[in-house]
Amino acid sequence: MEENNIETLDTNTPVQPVEPVTSVEPTPVAPVAPVEEPTPVTPVEEPAPTPIAPQPTPVQPVAPQPVRPETTTIPANYAPISAWGYVGYELLFCIPIVGFILMIVFSFNNSNINRKNFARSYFIYFIFGLIITIIVIVLAAVFGFSLNTIRYY
Repeated sequence: MEENNIETLDTNTPVQPVEPVTSVEPTPVAPVAPVEEPTPVTPVEEPAPTPIAPQPTPVQPVAPQPVRPETTTIPANYAPISAWGYVGYELLFCIPIVGFILMIVFSFNNSNINRKNFARSYFIYFIFGLIITIIVIVLAAVFGFSLNTIRYY
Protein backbone atom coordinates (compact mmCIF):
# COMPACT_ATOMS: atom_id res chain seq x y z
CA MET A 1 0.00 0.00 0.00
CA GLU A 2 0.87 3.54 0.00
CA GLU A 3 2.96 5.02 2.61
CA ASN A 4 1.82 8.14 4.43
CA ASN A 5 4.44 10.81 4.67
CA ILE A 6 2.65 12.62 7.44
CA GLU A 7 4.65 12.91 10.62
CA THR A 8 2.82 12.10 13.64
CA LEU A 9 3.28 14.03 16.82
CA ASP A 10 4.78 12.19 19.55
CA THR A 11 2.69 12.98 22.56
CA ASN A 12 5.14 11.35 24.94
CA THR A 13 7.76 14.10 24.66
CA PRO A 14 7.52 16.74 27.35
CA VAL A 15 6.72 20.34 26.25
CA GLN A 16 8.90 23.03 27.63
CA PRO A 17 7.07 25.84 29.33
CA VAL A 18 7.31 29.37 27.86
CA GLU A 19 8.46 32.09 30.16
CA PRO A 20 6.03 34.90 30.71
CA VAL A 21 6.78 38.22 29.00
CA THR A 22 7.94 40.89 31.33
CA SER A 23 7.65 44.56 30.61
CA VAL A 24 10.17 45.91 28.19
CA GLU A 25 11.90 49.12 29.07
CA PRO A 26 11.91 51.68 26.32
CA THR A 27 15.22 52.57 24.84
CA PRO A 28 16.30 56.09 25.67
CA VAL A 29 15.69 58.62 22.86
CA ALA A 30 17.71 61.77 22.49
CA PRO A 31 15.65 64.90 23.16
CA VAL A 32 14.39 66.61 20.01
CA ALA A 33 15.10 70.30 19.64
CA PRO A 34 12.11 72.48 18.75
CA VAL A 35 11.82 73.16 15.02
CA GLU A 36 12.87 76.69 14.16
CA GLU A 37 11.45 78.60 11.23
CA PRO A 38 13.94 78.95 8.41
CA THR A 39 15.51 82.35 8.16
CA PRO A 40 14.90 84.05 4.83
CA VAL A 41 17.86 83.95 2.57
CA THR A 42 18.77 87.30 1.09
CA PRO A 43 19.96 86.94 -2.46
CA VAL A 44 23.46 88.04 -3.14
CA GLU A 45 23.47 90.80 -5.69
CA GLU A 46 25.53 89.90 -8.64
CA PRO A 47 27.27 92.69 -10.48
CA ALA A 48 25.49 93.79 -13.64
CA PRO A 49 26.93 92.15 -16.72
CA THR A 50 29.08 94.40 -18.77
CA PRO A 51 27.32 95.35 -21.99
CA ILE A 52 28.74 93.69 -25.02
CA ALA A 53 29.04 95.84 -28.09
CA PRO A 54 26.59 94.59 -30.72
CA GLN A 55 28.32 92.86 -33.54
CA PRO A 56 27.30 94.17 -36.96
CA THR A 57 25.50 91.54 -38.90
CA PRO A 58 26.63 91.11 -42.47
CA VAL A 59 24.16 92.65 -44.86
CA GLN A 60 23.04 90.36 -47.62
CA PRO A 61 22.10 92.01 -50.90
CA VAL A 62 18.39 91.64 -51.28
CA ALA A 63 16.55 91.90 -54.56
CA PRO A 64 13.93 94.63 -54.41
CA GLN A 65 10.49 93.23 -53.75
CA PRO A 66 7.75 94.25 -56.17
CA VAL A 67 5.54 96.87 -54.66
CA ARG A 68 1.90 95.94 -54.65
CA PRO A 69 -0.39 98.87 -55.11
CA GLU A 70 -3.03 99.25 -52.50
CA THR A 71 -6.45 98.33 -53.72
CA THR A 72 -8.60 101.41 -53.76
CA THR A 73 -11.88 102.05 -55.41
CA ILE A 74 -11.88 104.64 -58.16
CA PRO A 75 -14.76 107.09 -58.24
CA ALA A 76 -17.14 106.57 -61.15
CA ASN A 77 -16.19 109.82 -62.86
CA TYR A 78 -12.51 108.72 -62.96
CA ALA A 79 -13.16 105.21 -64.29
CA PRO A 80 -10.73 104.37 -67.10
CA ILE A 81 -11.87 103.75 -70.66
CA SER A 82 -10.60 100.68 -72.46
CA ALA A 83 -8.84 100.84 -75.81
CA TRP A 84 -11.96 99.54 -77.55
CA GLY A 85 -13.95 102.25 -75.77
CA TYR A 86 -11.75 104.90 -77.39
CA VAL A 87 -12.19 103.24 -80.79
CA GLY A 88 -15.97 103.23 -80.28
CA TYR A 89 -16.06 106.92 -79.31
CA GLU A 90 -13.91 107.79 -82.32
CA LEU A 91 -16.28 105.97 -84.66
CA LEU A 92 -19.22 107.69 -82.94
CA PHE A 93 -17.66 111.13 -83.46
CA CYS A 94 -17.15 110.39 -87.18
CA ILE A 95 -20.91 110.31 -87.82
CA PRO A 96 -21.58 113.67 -89.60
CA ILE A 97 -24.13 115.59 -87.51
CA VAL A 98 -24.84 113.27 -84.57
CA GLY A 99 -21.12 112.77 -83.90
CA PHE A 100 -20.49 116.53 -83.79
CA ILE A 101 -23.37 117.07 -81.34
CA LEU A 102 -22.23 114.20 -79.09
CA MET A 103 -18.65 115.50 -79.25
CA ILE A 104 -19.78 118.88 -77.90
CA VAL A 105 -22.00 117.24 -75.24
CA PHE A 106 -19.19 114.94 -74.03
CA SER A 107 -16.70 117.86 -74.04
CA PHE A 108 -18.71 119.71 -71.38
CA ASN A 109 -20.15 116.72 -69.48
CA ASN A 110 -18.57 115.81 -66.11
CA SER A 111 -19.86 112.24 -65.85
CA ASN A 112 -16.47 110.72 -66.86
CA ILE A 113 -13.26 112.76 -66.86
CA ASN A 114 -11.47 110.47 -69.34
CA ARG A 115 -14.32 110.62 -71.86
CA LYS A 116 -14.52 114.41 -71.38
CA ASN A 117 -10.79 114.82 -72.11
CA PHE A 118 -10.96 112.53 -75.15
CA ALA A 119 -13.96 114.44 -76.56
CA ARG A 120 -12.15 117.75 -76.02
CA SER A 121 -9.01 116.52 -77.78
CA TYR A 122 -11.09 115.15 -80.65
CA PHE A 123 -12.98 118.48 -80.81
CA ILE A 124 -9.65 120.38 -80.99
CA TYR A 125 -8.51 118.15 -83.90
CA PHE A 126 -11.85 118.78 -85.57
CA ILE A 127 -11.40 122.56 -85.20
CA PHE A 128 -7.82 122.35 -86.57
CA GLY A 129 -9.03 120.33 -89.54
CA LEU A 130 -11.83 122.85 -90.14
CA ILE A 131 -9.40 125.80 -90.00
CA ILE A 132 -6.95 124.11 -92.41
CA THR A 133 -9.82 123.32 -94.82
CA ILE A 134 -11.01 126.97 -94.74
CA ILE A 135 -7.46 128.24 -95.38
CA VAL A 136 -7.04 125.93 -98.39
CA ILE A 137 -10.40 127.06 -99.86
CA VAL A 138 -9.53 130.75 -99.38
CA LEU A 139 -6.10 130.31 -100.99
CA ALA A 140 -7.65 128.51 -103.92
CA ALA A 141 -10.14 131.33 -104.38
CA VAL A 142 -7.47 134.05 -104.16
CA PHE A 143 -5.12 132.49 -106.66
CA GLY A 144 -7.90 131.55 -109.01
CA PHE A 145 -7.37 127.84 -109.08
CA SER A 146 -10.24 125.91 -110.41
CA LEU A 147 -10.69 122.50 -111.78
CA ASN A 148 -11.32 123.94 -115.26
CA THR A 149 -7.84 125.48 -115.51
CA ILE A 150 -6.07 122.30 -114.43
CA ARG A 151 -7.65 120.41 -117.30
CA TYR A 152 -5.76 122.30 -120.06
CA TYR A 153 -2.27 121.43 -118.91
